[in-house]
Amino acid sequence: MLRFGSQVGLSDFSIALRQNIDYLLIGYFLGVEALGIYYFAFNTSLGISLGIIQSYGTALYSHLCDKSNQAWDKMEEELQKRYVHSLKLILKITIPVIALQSILAPVYLPFVYGSHWIEAGALPVFILLCLSGLVRPIGEATSQLLISIDENKLNLSFNLGFTLLLAITISICSQWGLTAVALGILIIHLIAMPAFNLYIHHFILSSRKGAKQDQLKGFNQEVHHDA
Repeated sequence: MLRFGSQVGLSDFSIALRQNIDYLLIGYFLGVEALGIYYFAFNTSLGISLGIIQSYGTALYSHLCDKSNQAWDKMEEELQKRYVHSLKLILKITIPVIALQSILAPVYLPFVYGSHWIEAGALPVFILLCLSGLVRPIGEATSQLLISIDENKLNLSFNLGFTLLLAITISICSQWGLTAVALGILIIHLIAMPAFNLYIHHFILSSRKGAKQDQLKGFNQEVHHDA
């Protein structure tokens, strides 16, 4: 419990740090006014979708850990099916919402929140941050998958590494202004989240499936020998 809990807790801490480090860095490099614009753009663009993604992550973990009615030799195959199906489902929900937000942003942003936010330069930041939400469900799903298969150390390494990468990106892009920061955040999410998901699929899950098949083969040989 201590080993499992500490690794998951540190992963959650790194995620919490990642969700707040942008505020600290933008405030430090660009000042309070830019931080206020960024805070507004972030919460109005990603508030709804992040709430959906976090709820999805909690439900996904329970779904992946459910081993009922699964044959021992089919567990890995069933796990992959559940993971892929659940990820497709959340993307079908979030992508239309985010796409609609981005397309209608020039219309509803000044109508709902006031034209002064447009004049302050919040619109491009809003759209770029909104688009970064397209791949955020992939990162959440991958983290829950790793926890469910007891790969907490890898999950922790990914979250810490991505937090560090995000901090470096924001620090560099801050030299060119707030829109550059939002663009950097979008690019780093578009690259890192799908890449990590592909790595898990092609290396971690494939190796686990091969190990399970070897175990089953050895078990069958042992049973046959005893018979």
